[in-house]
Amino acid sequence: MYYYVVDPPNNAQTPKIAQRLQELITPLGISGEIGIASPARSAEELTYMGVDKGYTTIIAVGGDASSAFALGEAFQRSTDWHRRTPPAHA
Repeated sequence: MYYYVVDPPNNAQTPKIAQRLQELITPLGISGEIGIASPARSAEELTYMGVDKGYTTIIAVGGDASSAFALGEAFQRSTDWHRRTPPAHA
């Protein structure tokens, strides 16, 4: 399943962007959960949430640097998670 991180421009178009994204991806069979960045929850935080939820495909939607940063952070966090050493049992 896919996890979309939408980092829209700060205007009234935000709900329309998410709705249009859903309309485009559903017929293609690539629908998934959509997280929309806001002042309360950044694109980076949404990306972490997607990784923590176990999504293996995270797609950044937006045109600014924070989307690229979010993907870089997701890759790093995912890589670190896979390299973790399980705790030793006594």
